[in-house]
Amino acid sequence: MFKRIFFILIINIIIFLNMSYSQVTIKENILYRAGDVLYTSLDYAANIDYQNKGKNQTWDFSTLSSSQVEETPVLSAYLSIASSSFPNADISFRHWQGDAYVQVTDKEMRWVGYEGEILGVKVLADIKPYAIIRKTPLKFNDSYSTNYSMSFVLNTEDIPFLDEMNLLISPDSLRITQNVKISSKVDAEGSLNLAYSAYEVLRIYHQETNQRTIEAHIVKNGKGQWIDVSDRVEDDFFNDLPPNGTRNIYEFLANEVKEPIVKIVLDNQGEIEYVQYKMDAEGSNVASSSKKVVFGASPNPAYKDVKVDIRGFQEGEYTIKLYDLLGNEIISSEINYTKPTAVVFNVQKLNKGTYLYAILDDKNKTLMAKRLIVIKP
Repeated sequence: MFKRIFFILIINIIIFLNMSYSQVTIKENILYRAGDVLYTSLDYAANIDYQNKGKNQTWDFSTLSSSQVEETPVLSAYLSIASSSFPNADISFRHWQGDAYVQVTDKEMRWVGYEGEILGVKVLADIKPYAIIRKTPLKFNDSYSTNYSMSFVLNTEDIPFLDEMNLLISPDSLRITQNVKISSKVDAEGSLNLAYSAYEVLRIYHQETNQRTIEAHIVKNGKGQWIDVSDRVEDDFFNDLPPNGTRNIYEFLANEVKEPIVKIVLDNQGEIEYVQYKMDAEGSNVASSSKKVVFGASPNPAYKDVKVDIRGFQEGEYTIKLYDLLGNEIISSEINYTKPTAVVFNVQKLNKGTYLYAILDDKNKTLMAKRLIVIKP
């Protein structure tokens, strides 16, 4: 009799605990709509513990910090310059060095096109059939996948570093195709704390595999043909695109806001490349759409002089630094930022390879860091 009562008691406790735990379900209201404004920051030096998974988790990301907040308006696609190229798109917003064109259904956001710069050249890229970048509703243990390709053609006359690619042929154009497979699973739920607020979230684990194909177009015997030259071109030339191979991304979503609360992007070695996180629109250092934060080097790849453009930052003292991949500082330049400016440095004496350039605030906090490819003519 006692065993039976004890057994019933245990069952009731389990039922009570399950009922008392409120499961998070991400709903359709987080899909972007024209008129939304997204506020985010980037931390390139994050030291956070994000790996625990399962139900009823707690993540403390209160140490994430940045002195810049980027404001990204979501526009109706027809207001954007490439709207006629992507007639199925409903909205557009800033992505990479240009704009993403996105179709919004009742339950999904589908990336259908890109207009902007890649390799320093203006391109229009179709996303076929489309990439699922937001799916609803979502709850713990849900999973989905998306497979797509992004393709565009570059006129070789527009590529400033074509000779450094060592193609061994003289094509009139290059066709780049980025094939992407993403498997996504909601592997955790719980509470997430930022420095200024807390959210009930779901965590989506994305495993992303990229495979890039590079084809050169030549005319032979009066006929045009495409030749696969992927094995002749180093991956570092395409640092505007996700790298070849597999990387992991962790995305934390809540129902209260449209932006991911936190998005952790790992590199191919499993190290944190950067963390994007939700910020408050009330910050005094918000960069508005008319004052876009820009920190970019050109040309990239480079073999001589490199110009780093700096725009949209809060007035103050900053330092621009160049590092090798071991973290050794190679070049440092201090600036007093009051208006858009640029820093020029020479990389002619550096060894061929990948470097990092960064901007630091007056407290020596890294605000942004990006890759620079040094080549030899």
